[in-house]
Amino acid sequence: MKRFLSIVLALCLMLCTCAIACAESATTLSWEDTSVQELREKLGMDGTTYTLNAYPVKYWVPENLHDAELTQDEIDQGVKVKYATEDGTCFFVVLYGDSSTYNDAHDVAETIRQNSEFTDVAEVVVNGLGAVSYKAADGSRMHLVLSLPDTQLLVVTFYCIATEARLTESAVIGASFRQAEAAN
Repeated sequence: MKRFLSIVLALCLMLCTCAIACAESATTLSWEDTSVQELREKLGMDGTTYTLNAYPVKYWVPENLHDAELTQDEIDQGVKVKYATEDGTCFFVVLYGDSSTYNDAHDVAETIRQNSEFTDVAEVVVNGLGAVSYKAADGSRMHLVLSLPDTQLLVVTFYCIATEARLTESAVIGASFRQAEAAN
């Protein structure tokens, strides 16, 4: 039980840390890490791995979240996919952005740190991709920004993170984002 709790705590801290991390001490997280897989198994999280069509990125979605219809506003904002619970109260969205104004994930983190609407900014490495995780100051959502090649940012926003279970689920989903082989 102690090992299980330490795994949960470590994952949550990796993607939503309470301390501000610096680039030199960025936390590294890998989908192949046994602690991520053990956590998924202990929580009974079965799911499916998907690949985004717009960019070769793979990610895992637990079976309790389903592909949800995008609103016109979400499409206009650049949202590519959305997964939600049956009642639609908990969901996460994925969108792309242009990172040509940033050199790397560290630049993104510095910009976010200057915005009082966000807290718990942490620089992380997720499956080899430079990334930044942070929370909305009101606690309503958590963001993970992954720096992709070709000046692309992949922004993942998790809504409904108020419970420990949802926060853990979000951390496991975040840890699953990784590059896929490009289709020829």
